[in-house]
Amino acid sequence: MNKLYLLICLVFCSLPASSAEVIWDGKSSFIDIGKKVMLLEDKEGKLTIEQVSGASMASQFKPSDKTILNFGFTESFYWLKFSLVNKTNEMLWLELAQAHLPVTDLYFKKPDGQWQLYHSGYTAGLDEKVIRHHFQLFPLPAGNHEFYVRFRSYTNPVPIRIWKEKVYEIKANRQKMIYGLYEGVLLFVIINNILLFLSFRRRSYLHYALIVAIYAATTACVMDGYLPYFFSRPDMMFWYMLIPAVNIPVLWLYCTRFLEVKKYIPWFYRFSLWAFGYFVVSVVISQFMPMMQVLIFNQINAVASFALIVTLGIMVGKKGNVLGYYLALTYFIFCAIVIVEAVYIQTGFPPYFFEISHVSVAILIEIFILSYLLSKRFEWEKKDLEKDRIEAQQQLLEKTLENEKIVREQNASLEQKVAERTAELNNSLNNLKAVQNQLIQAEKMASLGELTAGIAHEIQNPLNFVNNFSEVSTELLEEFMETREERGEEDALLNDLGENLRKITHHGKRADAIVKGMLEHSRASTGHKEPTDINALANEYLRLSYHGLRAKDKSFNAEFNFSGDPAVGKIHVVAQDIGRVLLNLINNAFYAVNERKKEEPDFKPTVSVSTRRRAEFVEIRVKDNGKGIPENIRQKIFQPFFSTKPTGQGTGLGLSLSYEILVKGHNGRLEVESKIGKGSEFIVTIPV
Repeated sequence: MNKLYLLICLVFCSLPASSAEVIWDGKSSFIDIGKKVMLLEDKEGKLTIEQVSGASMASQFKPSDKTILNFGFTESFYWLKFSLVNKTNEMLWLELAQAHLPVTDLYFKKPDGQWQLYHSGYTAGLDEKVIRHHFQLFPLPAGNHEFYVRFRSYTNPVPIRIWKEKVYEIKANRQKMIYGLYEGVLLFVIINNILLFLSFRRRSYLHYALIVAIYAATTACVMDGYLPYFFSRPDMMFWYMLIPAVNIPVLWLYCTRFLEVKKYIPWFYRFSLWAFGYFVVSVVISQFMPMMQVLIFNQINAVASFALIVTLGIMVGKKGNVLGYYLALTYFIFCAIVIVEAVYIQTGFPPYFFEISHVSVAILIEIFILSYLLSKRFEWEKKDLEKDRIEAQQQLLEKTLENEKIVREQNASLEQKVAERTAELNNSLNNLKAVQNQLIQAEKMASLGELTAGIAHEIQNPLNFVNNFSEVSTELLEEFMETREERGEEDALLNDLGENLRKITHHGKRADAIVKGMLEHSRASTGHKEPTDINALANEYLRLSYHGLRAKDKSFNAEFNFSGDPAVGKIHVVAQDIGRVLLNLINNAFYAVNERKKEEPDFKPTVSVSTRRRAEFVEIRVKDNGKGIPENIRQKIFQPFFSTKPTGQGTGLGLSLSYEILVKGHNGRLEVESKIGKGSEFIVTIPV
């Protein structure tokens, strides 16, 4: 009795773990078997068919309570089993309607007791599958059999059905045709927007074409899984994670530009740029994250982006851009259809429309609405521009009439005021010209005065010689008269007298040349260029400048040296103008070292002038070891009336006039290099 009771208990306890039975009577085209299968989770994926089909594992199978299998975010393998009782002789197919299953294996026992295995999943090529299809399809043999299916589902729902073979072939062909039409519509939208971009050069069309292209890829790789028809053994989960992640920043940027957020909500525009940056960084970071984390991360970002787009649309709509409300409505509808997809995953209802997923339908609706809004946006912009143009014309007409009235009323008084102002301006202009002429003349006179002092010092030497030799010659003549009887001394005295007269002549000519040079410097420039020995000119003005400053200040003393390149030779310049430039630069150099000498008694002032022949120009450098020119002053020294000298010691026109003489008169350059505490160097460049 006890044994019988134990046997009954064992039978009843084993009933829930027994294989679920599916009966096919041929009355329907297909049957959903989601709630008629038993499930076993294999977390490590190491169980074999021998293990799961053994009696010890039977109790670990649990009955399914869902029409569409959905295991959430997991990396586990699952085994499902069911018993099929086929009461007809029809050829049946088992469908796992999911393209994103990497591994799917069907096991059943053949008549000889051996296990028959069919491989499927996207890791297998279409030609390697027993039935060539992007979903996982297996032929089911006639008769009664127990079937085991081993597969891996990361996140996607898995509808599982048994179909009549011929019915499924018709359904599959219809599905492919509808999908082809679907992708054709998307391709038409892409090409159309590219052509519009090429015609109107509006980047909105090109951006929208990119969005539609991403949606086409989403349908092929994410929603309906048709990618295996185009590429052999694609990593469906890689594209499943990447494409939606890329779509988020592209769509967000399009919406912010489409709604002109920068114009309507400037403060939110800055936030939108930060959000765009976050979404872009998320795409990069997701490539280095575990798969399960990426799937969750992408869903969070998708929900956040749609919520932001709806919020953004409402905010822009409140600011007067009605397109914001339309865009918010578009993505509200999209989210509603996504909810319908979620209900379908849990219940199997409502069924797909024309074999296309609900989300794919939502994408199609979104594309049509966005295309309509894009066309309406430019239509409304055109109307607004036309309205603004008419209003502007009307305002311009009214303003013109008003201005004409005002002009007529004020013409008389304006003419009188214009005459008075013209007279005042003429007087001011004449005064300004007079002041400018005075300043320029003062600068020239200052330069001439310095040059004159130097020339006077130079003239003094030959004149001293003339005077001395004249006196000696007079004495020699007197001595000659006294000693004329002595023939021996007469010849010597005559020789000395002749030598003195030659020296008098030499120094007289020297004085004459110096006076002529002074006259040439004081004379206004003719602008006529003639061959000029640059080395002689620079050397002469170096000495004249030094002696001029010595004549003004006997305590002034400095070392100066000249280094001339023999290759310089003669070049065509206006000698008087270049002389003024050199005199001004050398005077400034002596002034700079003298000022430093006053502050530093042990300082050794030095000014050097050098020339050098380059390929196409001659270079003259005037260098001093003064205190240097600060950076903030260095940029102003060539400006008229800017001077670093104390009031009364400079007009600020010297460097300005020098700059104009070189740049405008000789097509040359005047540059300065300076270091604080080291000195300055002015570089004159004159084309040959």
